[in-house]
Amino acid sequence: MPAIILSDNGATSGSAGLKTSGSNDGTLALQTSTAGGTATTAVTINTSQNVGLGVTPSAWTTNYKAIQVGAAGAFWASATSGTTILSSNAYYDGTNYNYLLGTSNAATAYFQTSGQHRWLNAPNGTGVITFTQAMTLDASGNLGIGTTSPSARLHVSASGAGIQEVEWLNNAQAVGADVGSAMVFTGTSSNNGLARISGAFSGATTADGAYMAFSTRAVTSGTLTERMRLDASGNLQLGTTSGTQRLNVAGRISFAAVATDADIYGLYVSSDTSNSTTLSSAGATNICFRSNNTERARIDSSGNFLIGTTTNIGSARTSIVNASGVTLNLEKATGSSIQFTYSGGTTDAQIAGGGSGSLLFYTGNTLAERARIDSSGNFLLGGTSISALSGVFGQVVGSTSKTYSGIGYQTATKAYVTFTGTGTYNDSWVVYDTSAVVERFRITSNGYTKANVDGGFYSSTGVYHEFNQPAGGTNSVIFRTTAASPYGPWVYFSGASPNNTTNYFLAGTDTTNDKVVIYSSGTITNRTGTYNAFSDIKLKQDVIDASSQWGDIKALRFRKFRLKDDVAADPNAPYLLGLIAQEAEQVSPSLIDESPDTERDEEGNMVETGEVTKSVKYSILYMKAVVALQEAMNRIEQLEADVATLKGTP
Repeated sequence: MPAIILSDNGATSGSAGLKTSGSNDGTLALQTSTAGGTATTAVTINTSQNVGLGVTPSAWTTNYKAIQVGAAGAFWASATSGTTILSSNAYYDGTNYNYLLGTSNAATAYFQTSGQHRWLNAPNGTGVITFTQAMTLDASGNLGIGTTSPSARLHVSASGAGIQEVEWLNNAQAVGADVGSAMVFTGTSSNNGLARISGAFSGATTADGAYMAFSTRAVTSGTLTERMRLDASGNLQLGTTSGTQRLNVAGRISFAAVATDADIYGLYVSSDTSNSTTLSSAGATNICFRSNNTERARIDSSGNFLIGTTTNIGSARTSIVNASGVTLNLEKATGSSIQFTYSGGTTDAQIAGGGSGSLLFYTGNTLAERARIDSSGNFLLGGTSISALSGVFGQVVGSTSKTYSGIGYQTATKAYVTFTGTGTYNDSWVVYDTSAVVERFRITSNGYTKANVDGGFYSSTGVYHEFNQPAGGTNSVIFRTTAASPYGPWVYFSGASPNNTTNYFLAGTDTTNDKVVIYSSGTITNRTGTYNAFSDIKLKQDVIDASSQWGDIKALRFRKFRLKDDVAADPNAPYLLGLIAQEAEQVSPSLIDESPDTERDEEGNMVETGEVTKSVKYSILYMKAVVALQEAMNRIEQLEADVATLKGTP
C-alpha cells in the first residue's frame, strides 16, 4: 500500500506531520514525526479491526472489537452481544484471558453485560489469567461484594477461617469522646434517619476504649435516640448508657413465646420508683425455674410456690416435695425461725431453732415461748428444763434412764399419759392418782385394752381385753346407747363357726366354777338348771284360769330335724327335736314370733333385708303342756274313780 504523507512544509521527510503507511498484511498505521524527521506509529488498526494506541493490538478474538491503549489498557466490546469491557493488563484471545504485559503484574477488568456491572481482578502473573469476580451490580440494583448473586441492595460475602472483616467505617477526626463512625438506615426523603449503628471512642484517648451504640427514630421528635449500648467493658446497656453489670436495663423486660402473646403469656421483669425489682407474668400462667433441663420450682397461676412438684398440695401456699434427704434447711448464726402472722402483719406464732440443738415454739403477739423440744428429745411445755416443770406443767420424757418415759402432765392430782418402748413397761399406758403414780389404763403392744381401778390386772399381758372392778355393789361394765333404734352388745365370730359346747359366746364364772355359759351352738347351760320369770302377783292383773290346751298339744307335730347352717359347717351335725314354726302356727298362732332378718352394710350399720324368721315360744309351749298335763291328770283321776266304782271299791 502506498504511503500518504501530510506535512506542514510539503516535504516528504524531515519535518513534523502525519503519515499513513500500509503493509502487505493489511494493517493500517498512523504515524507522527518530529521536526527532525523521526516517525513514530501512533495508531495501528489491524485486519481484525482492533485499534492500538501507541501499541500494536494483541491477538484479540474476532468476537470482540478492542481499543488497546498503551501496553496494558484496553476497551473492548462484543461484536455479537451487548457486552462491554474495560480492562488493564488483560486481553481475550477467544479461549483464555491473557496478561498483556510480559512481566508479572496484576490484572483487572470491568464488564457491562446483561444489565449487570462486574468488577474482576487477578493476582500478579503472566500468560493465562484466572479472574475472580470481586463485585457485582446486578440488573435489579443489588450490589454484591464477594458474591456474584447479591440478594440485597448491599450484599457482602467473605470466605476464610476465623472472623472475616467485610466493612470498615472511618472517621478521620482526632481521637475524642464520642468520636467515631456510624451506619445510618434511612427511609424516604421525609423520613430520613430511621436507625443508626455507631461505634465511637469512650473517652479522650484510645486507652478509654470504645463502645457500640444502637439508635432508633423517636416517635414524637423524629430524632435518632440511643436505645442500646455495648460498652468498652463488654456490658450491655438497655435504656441507659452506663452500668457495671453484664446486662443493665432501665425499664421492664418482657419474655413471650411468640410476638403476639406477650399480653397473655408474657414474663416481665421491672423496677418501680422505689427500686424494687418485680418478676411478673400476665394471664393465667406459671413462672417456672429450671436447672439441668429439669424443672425445679414454679410459682403457679394462683400464686402458690411449688418446689419439687408441679401440683399444689391441698390449699397450701408453699408445697415442697423431696424424694430423699432434707426437704427444707434454714440457717442463721443465732438460730433460724419460721414466723406466722395474720392480716395486718401482726405476729401470731413462731417456730425457731434454739441454737443448742433445741426447737422452740412461741405464740402471742409478743412471741412468748410456750414449749420446746430440747437437745435430748424431751418435750417441755411452759419451761426450759424438766426440773422447771415439777408439779406445774406437762413434759415429754425421752430419756432411757427413766423407769417409764413418754408424754406426761402433772398437777396437784398427778396425772400421766406415757408411751414406753423399753424396760418393764413396754406397752402404752395411762395413769392417774391423787397421791401416787398408779396405772389405770393400758393399751398393750398387741393392741389389747386393760382397765382397772386399783392398778391390778387379771393378766397385764394377756391377749384379750380386760376391765377390772374391785368395788362391790356396782356394775363392772355398763353399755349405754341413746339411739332411737338401739341394739345391745354383739358377739361375732368372724373367723369360724364352732357350733359346739366347747367354744362359748359368754361365760359367767366366780372363784369356784362356771355358773352360766352360752355356747357357740346356742345351748345355754347353768349350774342350777333353773330358769325364772317374773311372776309376783304384784306385777299381774286380770288373772283367770287358762282354757283347755288339750287340743293344741294333741295337734302339734313334734319333728326330728337338722339345721342347714349346722350341716354346712359339719355334715355329721346331730338331729334335734322340736316344732316347725309354720306348722305350729296353724295350730296355735300365739306360739310364734317373727323377727326381721338383718345384715350389716358396708359401713357396719345393721339394716333389714325385707324377710322375716319365725321362732317358737317354747316357754309358752311348756306352760301349755303343763295345762294339758293337768287336764290329763284330771282325766286320769276321773278314770281311776270310775274304774274303782265299777270294781266296787269304796
